[in-house]
Amino acid sequence: MHRDDLTDQMMLDRLLEHEDEILDDGAVQAFRGMWHKMKGGWDLTTRQKEWVARVYKSADIQRHYNENLMSRGKVRRGKPMEQFWWEKRENRPLKPPA
Repeated sequence: MHRDDLTDQMMLDRLLEHEDEILDDGAVQAFRGMWHKMKGGWDLTTRQKEWVARVYKSADIQRHYNENLMSRGKVRRGKPMEQFWWEKRENRPLKPPA
């Protein structure tokens, strides 16, 4: 979904979902107030819409949903787990029990 496809309500929802990582306390209070007013049927002013869009764009929230860090090699792999004795091939029965 591109920025043009998102409504102001959707951008506010996503910003408030990630509020701990992105927003300071003042912005959280302001965005919650905007969110409640929108739920009540009010529209945002032009300046509020621009502010929400600017913060949303700078937060780059789409990255959280789309980026696969494991396949891009950004996640450090730990040491491989040792197999349990019953998982090793030499300990498995040759034929399944009848």
